[in-house]
Amino acid sequence: MKDILKRPFGLFIIITFFGLLGYSCSEEENDLLAPDNSNPEQSIFNLSVDATEGGSVKINGEDKKEVYLNKGEKVVLSATPDENYIFINWTVDGVEVSDASEYSPQVSKDAKYVANFAKSKINIWLKTNILEATTQITINKVVVKPMQDTPFQVNYNDEVSIAQRRVNSGYGFVFYIIDGDIVSINTLNYKIEKITKDTEIYAIYRETKKEQNHEYVDMGLSVKWATSNIGVEKQENNGNYYAWGAVQNKPPYDKESYKWWNSETESYTKYFVSSELGEGDNKMVLDSEDDIASLLWKGAWRIPTKEEWDKLKTECEWIWTEMSGVKGYVVINKSRDNYIFLPATGYYFENSTHLIGQAGYYWANSLKSGSSEDASYFYFYSDRLLSGYHERYAGHTVRAVIDKTE
Repeated sequence: MKDILKRPFGLFIIITFFGLLGYSCSEEENDLLAPDNSNPEQSIFNLSVDATEGGSVKINGEDKKEVYLNKGEKVVLSATPDENYIFINWTVDGVEVSDASEYSPQVSKDAKYVANFAKSKINIWLKTNILEATTQITINKVVVKPMQDTPFQVNYNDEVSIAQRRVNSGYGFVFYIIDGDIVSINTLNYKIEKITKDTEIYAIYRETKKEQNHEYVDMGLSVKWATSNIGVEKQENNGNYYAWGAVQNKPPYDKESYKWWNSETESYTKYFVSSELGEGDNKMVLDSEDDIASLLWKGAWRIPTKEEWDKLKTECEWIWTEMSGVKGYVVINKSRDNYIFLPATGYYFENSTHLIGQAGYYWANSLKSGSSEDASYFYFYSDRLLSGYHERYAGHTVRAVIDKTE
């Protein structure tokens, strides 16, 4: 043996022999720990299990987290809920594969099975921003007082119906906020089809306030906004269409019929800029005697400025919706305790209406800079909010504002 070790060739044979032996042992040991699943003709698979809060799982009746199975080998997964919990389903990668607590999957690939559990009783907390606004809210026909320490309870997956029998005088219902989402705008009743988690329901109200017998709301901005358009009392109605700076509220909405147009001189007689055609009054903002809001609603009411429309656009939350079958935007203030509804009024031009139910066109109180022809307006579609300029003799609707007083 010593002679062999002294010879380089013999030493090489011995090293090679023991190296191969070690490789073979290591390979055999790894095979015992886990299969090589890189082979497309895989026949051994890894199955693992997990559970959400509220229960435990077993594989073939044993507390195991994973097993290796031959293709087609039978396995039984069992899920057991804790006290006050129920089993919901088994999922793989978030997709339900069974709603039976004892489940035998057909194993054909590596997979992780998750047993999902939930509380058997769901807690509902009813809250409000104005406790004096109502005492008659019901959940599943049971009167529930807001702001109680003890929640109302229902079973998992139950239908939940919320209703109001009465809103107290001097207040108006705004909407419900459920888990942060605004629902049931201006509608006293709301239904949750299947409730699956503890839930907070906020009933939001506002005090009814009026100026010159017209209702307004404080949106947390520099002015207070009317709750309806001029010409109607209901917030979802379009109201009348007016040419800018005129009392005209019927067609035709064209230049020849416009109050401030002189057909003989072919020029505007008020609110026009100086040009080669002659000296103008250079008035760019409506006088109160030509502001339809001031004329009809009296007091401090007026048409909004372009900047006030811009603030409403940028400082509030806008939700395209339907109210009493009328499409438009619910505009919600930052504190989420007030709103106005702006119907998609469209506009009049000459003798025809355009885009009613698709867009809203509302006048601002100024002309386009350097122009006698076009006036500022705010308009919207279901997917965008815009400011622009339109021929001043077109027919737009008006949403009035009043300044805040200290």
